[in-house]
Amino acid sequence: MTIEDIKKLLRNYKAQEKKLTEIKERYTTLREKLISPQAQVITDMPLNQTFNKNKILEILLAGRGADLTYLRDRIIKDLNDVAPAILMKTYSQIAKRAAQGAAFIANGLLGGEFEPIIRNLRIKEASGSILDDIFIPFDKDKLISDLD
Repeated sequence: MTIEDIKKLLRNYKAQEKKLTEIKERYTTLREKLISPQAQVITDMPLNQTFNKNKILEILLAGRGADLTYLRDRIIKDLNDVAPAILMKTYSQIAKRAAQGAAFIANGLLGGEFEPIIRNLRIKEASGSILDDIFIPFDKDKLISDLD
């Protein structure tokens, strides 16, 4: 091994170390903004007819981030006080994850294997649309005159 080879190895090591540091920083931000508040909501949620925190059997992890070992392990550790977190089986090598999620929802809505999850999400009781809260200001008079 030459000195150039050693220098190259050190540069690669430093680049990998920098990437790991970035991942750790991003996870810390994610944890502060998303995971900790969600876990707090679950543990503080009052018992009622539709939700009982003592009945949470598991938390399912899905998506590209769940494949990152560091991220997945930290999320599992952080949610351990709430319930065991497990990685959902994925078919992403043959389909996009969004398509997989849509298929799981469709399966559950039709009473299939994922029906208990869909029932828990209360999707059938949902109303409105994602477009309901979008407001685009416009000049009504100008719009009408443009249509004429």
